[in-house]
Amino acid sequence: MKIRIHEATRDDSLRLAHFLKKNADTCMFMRANLNNHGIGQSGHKHAMRYFLRERGAQIVGVGAISNSGMVMVQADDGIAEIAGFMRENMDVGGVAGFLGESGMVAEMRAALGLTDHEAKFDDVEPMFALALADLQIPMIEGTVLRKAGDMDMARLLDWTYAYRLETGLMQAGPEARAEVRQEVLAALERGNTRLLVHNGEVVAKTAFNAELPDMVQVGGVYTPPEFRGRGYARLVVALHLEEARGKGVTRAILFASGEAAVRAYRAIGFVQTGHYTITIF
Repeated sequence: MKIRIHEATRDDSLRLAHFLKKNADTCMFMRANLNNHGIGQSGHKHAMRYFLRERGAQIVGVGAISNSGMVMVQADDGIAEIAGFMRENMDVGGVAGFLGESGMVAEMRAALGLTDHEAKFDDVEPMFALALADLQIPMIEGTVLRKAGDMDMARLLDWTYAYRLETGLMQAGPEARAEVRQEVLAALERGNTRLLVHNGEVVAKTAFNAELPDMVQVGGVYTPPEFRGRGYARLVVALHLEEARGKGVTRAILFASGEAAVRAYRAIGFVQTGHYTITIF
């Protein structure tokens, strides 16, 4: 059957959404960006151009690049072909990094000729998934989950900055502070950051960094050093997912950084499904 590669248009939106949903665990950012920004309809930094590989009338692979230069891919094969078409139709020099399932990202990065391109952050993390029907919620007496609001701005700025430095996503300095401020403002506007309060003291935070009616991607989980080792991280994530489950969400994914995080997520039911690469040039 004939193979065709072309850039997606608005007319491809429904078929593309269906393809991505079938591969939801490894392309949540693409799914959410398509849902939030459409195709060719937004100048938002997360809006994307999508390049489709089709066999007959069926989509069998997708490469994409956001307005901010992040490249993503979802395809079992033909990645080199998709990359070749993308090279001809975009500025490879504008690539800012990669996000996606590790094997797919490695193949796409090589096909775009960027394997040796210097990265300031290049990490492979274990990828986990959870059917929310299997969510296990720990108990810590005296705890409550609440939505973060404007009154939490100072705390969120400090915690998010510390989280970014600790994970290596940023280097200390005024530029990082400014970027964190924009990130926190955007998170407060989305309204999906939650704080865990224990006996009146705020002890941990979590958020969804991608969100759809059926599925969420957990991100930004942070417990300050003085509160670690008490089970707060697993509890704040579990309570937030319980809230999402009550709204009809059935599945969650996340990527874990460090053994402590892995233990916390396994404790509430997450199962490792693969590896996820985050590369920032």
